[in-house]
Amino acid sequence: MIQKGMTANKHQKSLDTETFLRIRKWYLLALAGIALTIIIAQILIQRHLNSQLDDSRVINVAGRQRAFSQKLVKEVLLLKETENKEDNAQLVSEIRNTLVVWIASHNGLQLGDTSLNLPVEGDTEILSLFKNIEPHHSDMVEAVASILKAVSDENNILGENLPTQISILLNNERPFLQLMDWT
Repeated sequence: MIQKGMTANKHQKSLDTETFLRIRKWYLLALAGIALTIIIAQILIQRHLNSQLDDSRVINVAGRQRAFSQKLVKEVLLLKETENKEDNAQLVSEIRNTLVVWIASHNGLQLGDTSLNLPVEGDTEILSLFKNIEPHHSDMVEAVASILKAVSDENNILGENLPTQISILLNNERPFLQLMDWT
């Protein structure tokens, strides 16, 4: 009888060990599933945060576009009023810099720009809005370029061409700003 009891006891231990191993497998499988779920969730969260970061850069540059358009107009108006050659030279330099950044930002918002961390714009609706803005942007760029050319040619900045170019700037600034609010 003792032998029969020992066999049952050995059988019982192996059944307990089997059950324990089975439970341990399920436990490890559950932990692996939880870990995999956490990793996948983290990847999705990081992707979402990166897309939000891209959006914030685009919004920032678009906001700066409005400010740069106003800055250009203000600098040209100041140039008209300034009689000191040193102040004129400084204003001309500022106008050139503003114009370069304004053009680069405008193009970057549409075509992407790695230096500004801007993605290529693929949304056809937004690109359509940029087409509406383009005539105003181009007219303003041409007006400022004409003014800069007159200054670099050492022509009289207060010549007959300046009021025309200022008028073009002023006439296009408001529509540009209004359309930029929609982009």
